[in-house]
Amino acid sequence: MKRIIYKLFNPISVIMPLDTLIKLSGQRLILLAYHTVCDEIPVHLKHLYQPRNITTFKNDMEYLLRYYEPIDLHGMIQLVQNEFPSRKKYFFVTFDDGLSGFYHHAAPILSDKGISATCFLNSAFIDNKGLFYRFKISILIEEIQKHKNSPSFWKNFHELKDKYALPAGYYRDILLNLNHNYNEFISDIAGMLEVDFDEYLKEHQPYLTSGQINELIGKGFHFGGHSIDHPDFSALTENEIVKQAVQSTLTISDKFNLRYRVFAFPFTDYGINTNIFNRIYAEGNMDLTFGSAGMKHDSFKRNLQRIPVEEFNLSIDKRLKADYVYYLFKALFFRNTIRRK
Repeated sequence: MKRIIYKLFNPISVIMPLDTLIKLSGQRLILLAYHTVCDEIPVHLKHLYQPRNITTFKNDMEYLLRYYEPIDLHGMIQLVQNEFPSRKKYFFVTFDDGLSGFYHHAAPILSDKGISATCFLNSAFIDNKGLFYRFKISILIEEIQKHKNSPSFWKNFHELKDKYALPAGYYRDILLNLNHNYNEFISDIAGMLEVDFDEYLKEHQPYLTSGQINELIGKGFHFGGHSIDHPDFSALTENEIVKQAVQSTLTISDKFNLRYRVFAFPFTDYGINTNIFNRIYAEGNMDLTFGSAGMKHDSFKRNLQRIPVEEFNLSIDKRLKADYVYYLFKALFFRNTIRRK
């Protein structure tokens, strides 16, 4: 539905100057969420989403600098503490998952342009000690494509699918709809295909290392938690959600001697109630948290929503303008604030 709405708004947004949309909406602060930057998409991302390439990301930053000033994490914390009194136009850049493309490709561009960014890490995956289950799924989809004409593979695949009581459907859809509770099934499929995830981690080094993180901190970049191992929070209990958020953030804060504590929810913060927020902030001594619901306000004032730039694979001008037009449209129905129970 959201994709359809954005397509409908695109013709309107193209003819509207960005400055006009900023003035009409009153939204002078935008928060942007990326995952990585790369020219050649690695297999663990290939079947999940389209990351920005180096040229496109550079163009994104140049476009943003024409309309906004960059603000770093300390500036964001102060802005929220002061209840957003500034009349300046700011943009805040974040990266989720702690991927090595941030170090190799994004950070040099950001440093060259005087832009800071905050990177949210899964504490169990730092130094390539583990692999996100959806990255495993992307690797498996790539490998399955090599066995498309093998009747014996499909026989074994469907027997395994039935063993785990998975629904019928196209194999790609079945795999992409799995959550972290199906790690055993994912491991069984990997065994069938002779895929070694540990070997993949050693060979491709998809995540940031501790040395790279320390180097980036020295260059003015900031880091926060993104859960321990990137589960789907909608499938967790309240205690498990709090543990994932607090433990990952404290682990990273302690490991890298950080004086701040920030956390970005994996996937989405949809359904996270006020009690969970209160527990995360109290137990983790948190400064800020972040969702990725787009240009929206949040009834929990210290939880800030970001625009997922890679979604829909639009140029930065089209993406921002569509978000502003969508924001103005929702304002007509008082639907621009996420209400927490």
